[in-house]
Amino acid sequence: MRRISLVALLGAVALSGCSTYESVVRITKLEQRANPQVIVSGSTIRVPEVLYFLPGETNVKITWRLPEGQGLSFPENGIEIEGLLTDKVVRSTAGVAVVLDPTQTEIQCDKQTGGVTFSCTNRNSRPGVYKYTIRVRNGDALLQRDPPIVNMP
Repeated sequence: MRRISLVALLGAVALSGCSTYESVVRITKLEQRANPQVIVSGSTIRVPEVLYFLPGETNVKITWRLPEGQGLSFPENGIEIEGLLTDKVVRSTAGVAVVLDPTQTEIQCDKQTGGVTFSCTNRNSRPGVYKYTIRVRNGDALLQRDPPIVNMP
């Protein structure tokens, strides 16, 4: 289901036009987009649906932040960049899935020991949609979600 949702999101992005994106993105300053607040409600992780970066916003350090004092933490692989979305689609009896290029070098996350923040650097030298997985430890439970980062053309 998540794969189909990502395909639908990307289709909507492609059809809506760049000027729409720019007006939405400009509402949120780079400082806010580069420091997304992570909220955990029950077993659900809430982060911005899509992190957008405009041309010229290069070498941006993205730092995801958990609220302190709630027993939440990032594991070592708290943010994992799964890959660059390609234009290939795979259809099977299980549904439709997009193909990712895991060799991307645009967004790099340093090894971290966990804690309430997790940082990665977005070079933003190449436009594209990059799928990432965010993981949060809530006591014994490991929660995860997989939204995209978009480097705008």
